[in-house]
Amino acid sequence: MVPRAAGSNEYDEKISSSLNPFKTTMMHSCSESAAKCLLVFFNLIFMVSGAAVLGIGIWVRVDPDVVHMQNLIELDTDDKYLTLGSWVLIGFGAMVLLVGVFGCVGGLTRNRCFLGLYIFFLLLIFGGEIAGGSLAAVFNSKIDGKLKETLGNTFKDYEPFKPNSLVVQGWDWVQEWLTCCASNDFRDYKNITFTTTMFVPNSCCKSVGQNLTECQEEAKAGMATNQTTGFKFLNNQGCADDLEKELKDHIVLLIGVGIGIAFVQLMGIVLACCICRVDPDD
Repeated sequence: MVPRAAGSNEYDEKISSSLNPFKTTMMHSCSESAAKCLLVFFNLIFMVSGAAVLGIGIWVRVDPDVVHMQNLIELDTDDKYLTLGSWVLIGFGAMVLLVGVFGCVGGLTRNRCFLGLYIFFLLLIFGGEIAGGSLAAVFNSKIDGKLKETLGNTFKDYEPFKPNSLVVQGWDWVQEWLTCCASNDFRDYKNITFTTTMFVPNSCCKSVGQNLTECQEEAKAGMATNQTTGFKFLNNQGCADDLEKELKDHIVLLIGVGIGIAFVQLMGIVLACCICRVDPDD
């Protein structure tokens, strides 16, 4: 075995110590680059999710099924949860798109001002999501066990000879959409005066525009005998249960989107904080 020359250990230590700063700088640079790339990547996802939220908000405002469902449910209450929720979605969707731009610019340029605004707006949106989740929970609790009562109260404003009224249009649309009749069943129309040959709206018939005479005869006989099954032309099932399911499905969709965006937000906050800690002069 060849003995090591004197002073070789000291020389190795000097070489190692001179390389350590270089290694540290390289690792630091790689970590910073990875954080920047991840921040830009997550913000692209964030912007796509913002566009999705904006699209859902607009859809809730313009989709005829949802609009008539909102009108019908909100007729007998001052709580405009669905309408308010749609505007919140539109506002936050647009805000998410703007915040995503701040995140991308801040990540690429390491501009602390942009990153600071980005973190601030993310926390603001996060607070809004918590408020939105609370609103959804309140609305969900109001649906359980109270929807039939709310729908039943709309019949006091039901005037069949005013076809353009919100309550008549709302019920006609929902009954055609869900192929149902009234809140509990067709007997909810028993105390409403139509004509001598009409006992329920034509939208309660299984084939709207067809077999209307037979449908009305079944409704007349059913009201006289309290029969609720065995109809060939009349929808005997009430709308409340199906409408409740539709509402809850919409709430689950909104909550799922919110949870997904919240995860991306948390990642964005962590990455932005990591980049902010880096000295821009390094």
